[in-house]
Amino acid sequence: MMPDGLDDEVWPRLADIMIAANRGDPDTMLKLVRSYDAATSHDQQLAGAAYAAYVLRYRVIEPLRRMPTAEEIVELAARIYPKYSRVIREPVSSLEDALRAVFTMPRPNGTQVAPSARLFICVTAAAGVLLKDPPAADLASMRPRVARWNARDAGQPER
Repeated sequence: MMPDGLDDEVWPRLADIMIAANRGDPDTMLKLVRSYDAATSHDQQLAGAAYAAYVLRYRVIEPLRRMPTAEEIVELAARIYPKYSRVIREPVSSLEDALRAVFTMPRPNGTQVAPSARLFICVTAAAGVLLKDPPAADLASMRPRVARWNARDAGQPER
């Protein structure tokens, strides 16, 4: 663990995946995801999923200054899908599901999105697509927020 409480193996690997998504580089993103899966434990993968979900939530909430509505989730997915689809070959519904999942919002049919490796990739790609330029600087500025949230979520004292 780094002094801020984030896993020092997970965060940089996750950042690289999101940066590849932001750049629209599917080959690099896929290579990095495979490397991430091979190099991280189950617990680290859970931490990475939480970090990615936080980044995505933050990038959605920040411009709105509030939680999105179901309609705004659909509109956002439609707006960012062209960039998202350059790095991940999934239908727009997978992007909508990723956005719904991080806000624990049910699908229109009332079912919840189940956690999965596919969902992790979709959430990470969506978070990457929404990063501000330059993406590495955006993630560096966001890291303290992720660390504070992680400390509160884990019941640890803030650093």
